[in-house]
Amino acid sequence: AAQWISKSAAQGLPMAQYRLGVLYERGKGVPRDLGAAAEWYEKAASNGNRKAMHNLAVLFAEGGLGQPDYTQAARWFQAGADLGLKDSQYNLAILYERGLGVQVNLIESYRWYAAAAGQGDADAKARLGAIEAKLTPDDLQRAKAAFAAYRPKPMNRAANETPTFTTTAGN
Repeated sequence: AAQWISKSAAQGLPMAQYRLGVLYERGKGVPRDLGAAAEWYEKAASNGNRKAMHNLAVLFAEGGLGQPDYTQAARWFQAGADLGLKDSQYNLAILYERGLGVQVNLIESYRWYAAAAGQGDADAKARLGAIEAKLTPDDLQRAKAAFAAYRPKPMNRAANETPTFTTTAGN
């Protein structure tokens, strides 16, 4: 499978690039190589694959490529969050809450926790209360308005979904 995925990835197919990154990250069918995983994730992310954006951000945040690089992590979590990816929204909220790679901004933190909570993330829902307690009434109103104004950017379906094929009986 790794051989065929590699051929498709080399042809520029974002889903194959993402999957090849996963194989390298996990060492499945190929030697484990976080540098190669990051290269394939970046190609897929640059081609619009939101899971690749998230996985690349995690590699940067966890220091999988050396020292943690929260600026790059924030960049890629932001890209995934903008496309509606719940896990990226949650992680971006953490970065804004703690000032990792971005300035501390509790209004932004609230917005991203609320977005993730709206998709059923229980941890994000729990964090909303903690953030609310830290905000002034005016800032809480701004935070709620920022969340209310949020709309995910349109996602490139071809870069994020595996095509399905059907066969007809008797052919």
